[in-house]
Amino acid sequence: MQYINFQQEPLEGPLAAFMVKPGTLSRLTIESAYMGFLEGLVPGIRKHLIATPASWLIQANTVSGIRKALPDCLEELVEENVSVLYVADANSFKALTGEKSVTQAVGLWFPCAIPKYEHLKIVYGYSPQLLIFNPAIQPLLEMSLQALVQAINGVAVTAPDILHNVRYPEGYQEVKEALSKLHAYPMLTVDIEAFSLRFQEAGVGTIAFAWDQHSGIAFSCDYQDGKFQPDLRIRHLLREFFQKYRGTIIFHSADYDTKVLIYTLWMQHSMDIPGLLWGLHTLYARLEDTRLIGYLALNSTARNSLSLKDLAKPFAGNWAMEDINDITQIPLPDLLRYNLVDACSTWYVYNTYLPKVVAEEQESIYRDVFLPSQKVITQMSLIGMPMNPVKLEEVATAMAASITDLTAKIQTHPLILSMNLVLRKEAMIAKNATLKKRQYPLEHFDHVVFNPASSQDLQKLLYEWLGFPIIAKTDTGLPATGGDVLKKLKNFTEDTSIKELLDLIYELGKVEKVHGTFIKAFQQGMPREDGYLYLLGSFVLGGTVSGRLSSREPNLQNLPAHGPLAKLVKSIFMAPPGWVFAGADFASLEDRINALLTRDVNKLRVYTDGFDGHCLRAYAYFGEEMPDIVDTVESINSIETKYKHFRQESKAPTFALTYQGTYITLMTNQGWTEEKARRIEARYHQLYAQSTKWVLERIAEARKTGYGLGAFGLRIRTPLLAQTIKGGKPMQQAEAEARTLGNAISGQSYGLLTNRAVNAFMARVWASPYRYDILPISLIHDAIYVMFREDPHVLKFVNDHLIKEMEWQELPEIYHPEVTLGAELDVFYQGWHQPITLPNNQPSWVLQELCAHGAIKYNSPE
Repeated sequence: MQYINFQQEPLEGPLAAFMVKPGTLSRLTIESAYMGFLEGLVPGIRKHLIATPASWLIQANTVSGIRKALPDCLEELVEENVSVLYVADANSFKALTGEKSVTQAVGLWFPCAIPKYEHLKIVYGYSPQLLIFNPAIQPLLEMSLQALVQAINGVAVTAPDILHNVRYPEGYQEVKEALSKLHAYPMLTVDIEAFSLRFQEAGVGTIAFAWDQHSGIAFSCDYQDGKFQPDLRIRHLLREFFQKYRGTIIFHSADYDTKVLIYTLWMQHSMDIPGLLWGLHTLYARLEDTRLIGYLALNSTARNSLSLKDLAKPFAGNWAMEDINDITQIPLPDLLRYNLVDACSTWYVYNTYLPKVVAEEQESIYRDVFLPSQKVITQMSLIGMPMNPVKLEEVATAMAASITDLTAKIQTHPLILSMNLVLRKEAMIAKNATLKKRQYPLEHFDHVVFNPASSQDLQKLLYEWLGFPIIAKTDTGLPATGGDVLKKLKNFTEDTSIKELLDLIYELGKVEKVHGTFIKAFQQGMPREDGYLYLLGSFVLGGTVSGRLSSREPNLQNLPAHGPLAKLVKSIFMAPPGWVFAGADFASLEDRINALLTRDVNKLRVYTDGFDGHCLRAYAYFGEEMPDIVDTVESINSIETKYKHFRQESKAPTFALTYQGTYITLMTNQGWTEEKARRIEARYHQLYAQSTKWVLERIAEARKTGYGLGAFGLRIRTPLLAQTIKGGKPMQQAEAEARTLGNAISGQSYGLLTNRAVNAFMARVWASPYRYDILPISLIHDAIYVMFREDPHVLKFVNDHLIKEMEWQELPEIYHPEVTLGAELDVFYQGWHQPITLPNNQPSWVLQELCAHGAIKYNSPE
């Protein structure tokens, strides 16, 4: 066995072995990652430690494959007197222990689940190399090393006892007295346990308040007799407490807890806007959010977990409960304790990470952008996007019919007919080979057909039958078959029949994705008293490295934006009677920001001189093929009509190169020769030499400091760039980190201007007479969507103030006297798919006339 011994003297007693992936065994990295901390715990521990590669990983990398390879390897380890394994590989740990997840395994040790080797103790650990990629895991690595010491000593690992001064009041009077005493504390953490992730079904099962990391109270509200049974008197006490409390309240992921509390305690019905705002302003008067604090303290290209359980694990250990998704399965005393551990752990996260936020100058963006955004997002999420249920069912039916039609066209395509015959023959041969007497004829396998939803069938079609080059692979190393790949592969063939087939498969996948992901989610929308359904998207702050807002369940950022399918989906969304659905999208926000940041003369010329950007780039890339085009605005812009194909061809490489692609990207995406790809890459960087230089300078700075700065000073940490790495996977990841940083700081992070604009606009709304008449309903990419009452004065307020906030340009790095930011308001009287664009700064009667004309136009038979 190959292993590293960490001392000169002979090894003593049963040994512990660090099991690392083959090829990563290094005395230096293991010494630096593990030994200092271990010797601080147990002086002289070196004589019990060795390191050796996890040789079973040479044979397999899946859990089942590893499990088959383990017995021989374990026998060899036992012969070396090893009794404890520190396993720095998730699949190996699962194979050894039978555990299904590693998330809750950190800081614990487990008996081996392989027969004959149950005496071995297994610790889940971290590879030394992982610290290079993500230094923020250091606390978790130390927890795993503590578990290693406990396993060596045979000491059972128990959860830390963090609850020292706690009470669990019962009944109305005890809860009332306990709440009254909380007013003495200037700051409290708050955490709820609910019955559902959907706020309208959640209720306040239990609630906990803590005034420090070890002290607090927890009690039941709607959790009675093992079921959801609202206690209106306790709810009243809670609402009264929040309204009277003048200290600071701290949540972890305030967007969820505050939504539930507002809906449960303040809102009388689902469209009770006065109640919503009463609760919103009450809870957000003095609010802190430790998830946002954790994000700003840790934001990195390594994408650290921001869950409370992970951030507070060094303090509270693994306290998660398997059945927490259904709190009725947990006895009330256990649930209350769990709830209170959450509240105390929130204090730990606050005390640990807020000082870092302050020290690294992230407090301003936290208080000026992120916290106000959380407040707006909470209101937005409680309202949702309005959908016409009749139109929804019409679209669902139309999409189901489209899926049927596309499937039929694919199955009757000549290539697929030929492939199906081969697939049936293969299935017949395989089946009959297992039978001794009976043999099935080919007709028996008529059900065997090409399945466009099967990645295995697509791999066979694309790479075996059609012989396309493998231009991308999945995370597991298999040839990729996704929609982006299908579009790119069209560039590798001139056969119109094959292109048609690729188009059909791509279109079917797109329709099936929208139908399965979005239409089904739309149908689960919240019905309200106005007869409409409301899509309650879940928006996430701190879900991206760049700081831009993301969303989930469903991800509204992935809604189709253009084409017939997008129009069909958008037709579902319209305001109920008496209301107007409207939105404003920043005008080319990322392009303008990039031009303003880099001060690239050729990017600025689009806005200062009137060049069409696509035409300008087409001229730069393919100028010699357009001999009549000269370097003037009028001539270059004429490419749009004279050489449409060159203008169109310029778009894809520009997008790829803007986001840090290379000539290899162009060869892969466009099917170009290396010569052409290199030529276009060189011409792009020649055209935009200043912006290229600007990005490279920022990346060079990050190599020195370990971070780059995005919008509003957002710190984006780059642990790999700050190290000297040569060759191999670490080098590839460092290059990927540079691309991520370059994209974020040169445009993407300025999506936060959307947050700033809606924050400022809603502050104006809340201070106006229209606070109940204008509602934020969604933020998608660089667009802000609202719903407001059908009133000319309200329309003018929205048109004036929303656009004014979207014109804001007071960050020094993006100010320019000529190149400005802005937007125009679209109203969607007949649906989101039919916008009526309104001019800025117009009297209310002009806006009304334009809206009326647009509504008539869209209602006309034509």
